[in-house]
Amino acid sequence: MGKFRRRGIGLLIAFLVTYTLASFFHTTFVLYGLSQVGVELDAGTFFTSLLTDWKGLILSYGMLLFAVLLVAFLGVSLIRRKITLFGGPLPRSIFPWCGATAMLLTHLAMFPVLNVTLIAGARGFWGLMFQCLAGFIGGYVYMKTVERLRAKAKSKAKGRRQKKATR
Repeated sequence: MGKFRRRGIGLLIAFLVTYTLASFFHTTFVLYGLSQVGVELDAGTFFTSLLTDWKGLILSYGMLLFAVLLVAFLGVSLIRRKITLFGGPLPRSIFPWCGATAMLLTHLAMFPVLNVTLIAGARGFWGLMFQCLAGFIGGYVYMKTVERLRAKAKSKAKGRRQKKATR
């Protein structure tokens, strides 16, 4: 499996995890805010809201997150080996921090451009931090997915080399 395919699969899985968590955190913070002002919410309403928000935000917030994660992970992948830290390339553990930073910058950039915070669950400090947590987890998933796919590709290649050597 090629490098770009591994990274593409990693990006897709990381996006799904990041978007799902970000949507979940957004809905949870909004519903919590409603309960604080006296709105009574049952479990059915909570789960229906989670699903409705996940489906409803995918074309706007979801595509924005996909684009941001694509740029962030691609950019870091391209420069990671060129920048040295303690005599070696940046470690792969940079990707979770990259995901968190991408989420933070996305939310900070939305307000001046649109003059509104599109994601109501990120209007407060903790809501924003949980959106960043979603990006951090997404970056971790990206890092681990690419590592696993790379290891799998290397073991397949090694097996093919051994098979050729025994012929």
